[in-house]
Amino acid sequence: MAAQSADLREAGVLVGLKCPGLTIAEEVLQHILEVSRAVARLVVSNLNKAKDYARVDGEWDRRDGYSPYRLADGAGSRTAEDPRITAPVKSMGRRPADAGDGRQAMWLSLKKVPNRITVAAIAKQTRFNRSTVLRYLKALTEAGHLEYLEPPPGRPGAWKLISDMGHHAPRVRADGSKVTLGEVVGQLWLAMCGLNDFDFRDLIQNASIEIPESTAKDYCKRLLAAGYLRVRTKADPARGRIARYRLIRPSGPKAPRMQRVRQVYDPNTGAIYPAEAGL
Repeated sequence: MAAQSADLREAGVLVGLKCPGLTIAEEVLQHILEVSRAVARLVVSNLNKAKDYARVDGEWDRRDGYSPYRLADGAGSRTAEDPRITAPVKSMGRRPADAGDGRQAMWLSLKKVPNRITVAAIAKQTRFNRSTVLRYLKALTEAGHLEYLEPPPGRPGAWKLISDMGHHAPRVRADGSKVTLGEVVGQLWLAMCGLNDFDFRDLIQNASIEIPESTAKDYCKRLLAAGYLRVRTKADPARGRIARYRLIRPSGPKAPRMQRVRQVYDPNTGAIYPAEAGL
């Protein structure tokens, strides 16, 4: 059965049907159509890749340079480092609070008005959806950082900051419990930056918290696939030898983070790298 083809008008229809909330400039859509060889299935796949990138970055503008997402052309994939991609690609939906400086932006915003924090004010300043802001404020309340102020009749509720943790935003779940994943990868990254070469066991031994072997191994695997590490010694299961690595992209003090779309986000540079290759 032949693959179904699409023209520019039909590609625009696909945006509305398959990627609701995505606003994309015509020249960018045309480029995606060309790379996808007008195959509808590939067009949809590449539109979703563009949407994932826009969700992470919030907005992509020509001043930011080229995007690092990869476009499938049916014969593999290629990085979309093309001078024709210089128009805005923006997701009009909710910006993810975990992406970039999400929690940090909300935290710094509420610290400016510690005695009366409202959802409307934080949402306006950070451009996050109100539901996203409300969830974070409730989580901070459960964690003991905020106190809810009962509003007068007819007025919206507000919060008061009662436990200021400093510049860095508290990472807490909805029930107020601390999110530890960021601390774990932070410890692994710190060890990588300090060691000349290492295996996953060295990283665990140099951490100040308990880290499962599977977590350390997976972090090495993802950073290797994303181009942060180079293999010094290949693993040899028959000899009981595990792989050793060297850090070749020490981008900064913040640990690169894994994302659900199987990519690595670097908070030091804002870059995104695919992380699907194996060891």
